Amino acid sequence: EAPAAPAGCAPPLSLVEFFAPWCGHCQHFRAQWTRVAATLALEAPAVRVGGIDCVALGDECAVNHVQGFPTIRLLTPLAPARADSP
Repeated sequence: EAPAAPAGCAPPLSLVEFFAPWCGHCQHFRAQWTRVAATLALEAPAVRVGGIDCVALGDECAVNHVQGFPTIRLLTPLAPARADSP
């Protein structure tokens, strides 16, 4: 088990799938994404794996320049997404 980060440390990297619930490609990809999350939890616990529903959280998807589904982004605490960046 990985030790907890000391208080005040930057959060870990986040590997995020941006998806839409109605998207057939996203539904098909779900099982593979679950395996990626399980593997990284064991082999790279500093990387968080998750998903953002672009129907429910459309603003978050716009900030991250999501134009199709599924979209995978590696988000870092030191380089947050900016609305004016490509």
